[in-house]
Amino acid sequence: MNQAEPLPRSQSPVSIAFLFYLVTLAAIISACLRTLFVSENVTSQLVVALVSGGTLLGLICGGSVGFFYLKTILAGVVGMLVGACVGALAGCLALVQHSHFAEVSLTAYLGCWLLICVMLVVARNRNDQQL
Repeated sequence: MNQAEPLPRSQSPVSIAFLFYLVTLAAIISACLRTLFVSENVTSQLVVALVSGGTLLGLICGGSVGFFYLKTILAGVVGMLVGACVGALAGCLALVQHSHFAEVSLTAYLGCWLLICVMLVVARNRNDQQL
């Protein structure tokens, strides 16, 4: 009898779990930012200014960590990209009104814990030692 060899694992860099993370993150962000579009006090110039400022500060912070702490060019570029994304979102979230802050915070908190739980389940099923 010929024993069947195990099927090779897919070498795709994008897993179904990663796509789930992106969809969940997009849902969290849209739920948090929906209060911006119903506010009368938020102008387009204010949104552009805060997103630009957040992106610039994120680029500086992410690039600094990547280039000076991790000391590689790739880490610097990735740090700049991640910093720009986080800074742009932080700029938008800075516009959330005080009356909606508890709702937005709870949505973001529960959504982040959902992402962490799914990451742990995926890592456990893959038998990874690193998260």
